[in-house]
Amino acid sequence: MQLLGEPGRLASRVPDVARMLRLSLVYGAAAGGLHVFAVALLVWMAAPLIVAQPAPMLTLLGLTGSGFTLLLAFFLRQRAEELAHEGSYRLEVALRQQLVEKLSRVPLGVVQSWGSGRLRKILLDDVKALHIAIADAAPFIGGSLSQPLAALLLLTLVQWKLALAAILMLPISLICMTLMARATPQQREAYNQAAEEVNAGVIELVQGMAVMRTFDNGAAGWQRFTLRLQVFTVAVAAWMGRSETPWKLNRLVSAALPTAAVILLVGSVLIANGQITLAQWLLALTLGTLPVKALEPLVHLANYLNDAAAATRRITDILAQPELEEAAMPQSPKGHQLCLESVSFRYPGQTNWALRDITLTLEPGMRCAIVGASGSGKSTLARLIPRFYDVEAGSIRLGGCDIRQIRGESLLQRMALVLQEPFLISGSLEDNLRLASPGASDAALKAVMAATGVDDIAAGLPQGLQTPVAERGSSFSGGQRQRITLARALLADAPLLLLDEATSYLDAHSDRLIQQALGRLAADRTLIVIAHRLHSVVDADLIVMMHEGRLVEQGTHQQLLKRDGYYARLWEHHLKASSWTLQRENTA
Repeated sequence: MQLLGEPGRLASRVPDVARMLRLSLVYGAAAGGLHVFAVALLVWMAAPLIVAQPAPMLTLLGLTGSGFTLLLAFFLRQRAEELAHEGSYRLEVALRQQLVEKLSRVPLGVVQSWGSGRLRKILLDDVKALHIAIADAAPFIGGSLSQPLAALLLLTLVQWKLALAAILMLPISLICMTLMARATPQQREAYNQAAEEVNAGVIELVQGMAVMRTFDNGAAGWQRFTLRLQVFTVAVAAWMGRSETPWKLNRLVSAALPTAAVILLVGSVLIANGQITLAQWLLALTLGTLPVKALEPLVHLANYLNDAAAATRRITDILAQPELEEAAMPQSPKGHQLCLESVSFRYPGQTNWALRDITLTLEPGMRCAIVGASGSGKSTLARLIPRFYDVEAGSIRLGGCDIRQIRGESLLQRMALVLQEPFLISGSLEDNLRLASPGASDAALKAVMAATGVDDIAAGLPQGLQTPVAERGSSFSGGQRQRITLARALLADAPLLLLDEATSYLDAHSDRLIQQALGRLAADRTLIVIAHRLHSVVDADLIVMMHEGRLVEQGTHQQLLKRDGYYARLWEHHLKASSWTLQRENTA
């Protein structure tokens, strides 16, 4: 497996695949050696015919032996290719399964930070590149190494001077190919980074087409994408520019003709001096070009493996990511009291604290609103509760248990989340609603649909609840997607409900209806709401005011107004914004 480099070491993680690839290498090497042996038999059989000294039995024996050997070599080569392709397909499936399983165990916040462009490239393009490289490399590398080595060994046994003539061009070709294959780590990184940017640009261009076309008819979006393509083109040109001259020289010296001319010249001298026979000379002319002819395909294969090695490193980086730690002896919460005790947190790789010394207690059934200016840490605080990240200091307790001591699956079953950007899966509208609770009764489904207005949405669809949902829910408006995700969260019937700007796309009337529905359907649940519309949270049991990553105030709406602090000023700004209207300026 070492012959396949980093891709081979990654493939060795899957025992069945490793076994198939080893067999493929062995069969390919055997096929290459048998091919050389078959050619040697043909030459040995043909030499007497040239000098008019035919030996019928020897000729028949040589033809039979050569034909059988060629058939065996063909069979082994075919088997090697079958094993390599089957092994590479199994590797592709195994790697994608491992990557998906890994992503499910890595903190969700880390996964989100990678972006869809990078993950798509790794899960699709990189795994596919690995499959192609290994499927082609395993059988080819065995034969490409065994053929020239067998030919050189045979020529050395016949006449070492012929073997020396056969490899005369090899050093020059090797130097050229080394120069062709060289690439600084910076160049390779620039190429890979540019390729990722192009992938991300394609996704951005497609998903943001409607938005970008409203501004300058999409010209700005196209310019951004074109710039990324230009950067990618420059990266490719910088890489390829270094290999232009050695490539041209190598094309000259690695061709079969120069080596054949050297063997012809050396063989003529040796046969004139009686040092070799005609059969030996013919054998050298037939087999002597194999070593130099094998080099260029091997270098191209090395380039494939280098590309696959870069893909392998990106795949390995994902597989090596630290997982969300699971407790060796998981605990079960007793009740649903939520306590944050001196919680501090920094995003990975950051030095500034996103949250600092947060202490908060929420009793079961309490309605808590988290408010504050943009960037104050509201969403970060909400994402720590379902363990999108783990706290760096302090602890979060649910039902008396540190959430790090609760199994991840069990923790998430106790929570229903509605994030800022509502997300719908492929499938029907009903599939989306029942995502968190497939076994919910029809009565429960109808109740949450009526409360959130999803029944009106379904009534207007051609197939009702069975209407297919377009990719990412693009067939619905932002407000409709939020209604659907809210209904989904309520149907889950989890004791803890987290809403992060869950009604930001709704108009004031719809927002008020949703708040009333939450009051009815979530009356016995702990409700945590992050909102910028302060009028929607004035009735909350507890309002938490965030400022620059710290919890600066908490209390009811009236209590916080009396303190005349951060919340009171925020409320004042809210009232001014609510009374703002468009007026035509009188310039007369």
